[in-house]
Amino acid sequence: MGTPLKNVLFVCPNESLLEAFNKFDVFNDWEIDYCQDSFSVLQLLKSSNYDLVVMDHEIQPLNPFKLMDYVFHELQKSCLMVIVGGGSEPEVIHENYIKFNYPIEQHNIDTLLVKGKESKNTKKKDELFSLDYLNELSDNNQEFLEESIQLFQNTLDIRLLDLKRAIAKPDFEEARKIAHNIKPSFAMLGNDSGRAICHTICYDATNDEIPELSQMLIKEYGLIINEIKKQFPKLKVS
Repeated sequence: MGTPLKNVLFVCPNESLLEAFNKFDVFNDWEIDYCQDSFSVLQLLKSSNYDLVVMDHEIQPLNPFKLMDYVFHELQKSCLMVIVGGGSEPEVIHENYIKFNYPIEQHNIDTLLVKGKESKNTKKKDELFSLDYLNELSDNNQEFLEESIQLFQNTLDIRLLDLKRAIAKPDFEEARKIAHNIKPSFAMLGNDSGRAICHTICYDATNDEIPELSQMLIKEYGLIINEIKKQFPKLKVS
């Protein structure tokens, strides 16, 4: 059976991750590269494209969340990412990545392949924001659109500052509450990445993962604001 994922990069301090996947038939369909640390990943991704990056949860010097943050926001690369090990749940599926534990089971591989097929079938470029929902809600009322965008910024400016303070304390339960509170704001503007990160912070992330996820969320917000400035230069967006 064919696979929607062909070019696969494994990242692990040793070859144990490769060995864990080797028992599954799909492994033979993949064109595989392997590296031992996250800096090597960045060098490879600067010059190559991969359908899938599989990471052990203990990779260094950048952990999986710091690595994903850099790949998605700095390199502007889009590929399916998988973290193996260290999870509080057996399997968790997110917008841009999957997380499951050792030992790897066939249902983990099935989830990975389904997610990979979904990614391949989504040909349109990911948009930082969409006004489809607001246009439908307001019957294309321009004043309503501008007021909603301004409200989005005013709300997020305050709540993301609150999130930074919660992380600094640290108060991770407060961080989860804030993520829950602002998740609808990202959904309102059709930003799937921000909505998914909020969901992860609320329901799936461990305390250790929340600071890195919060940084990813803050960077995503910055990208949205920059794009709004380009598309709506007359708005008072700072």
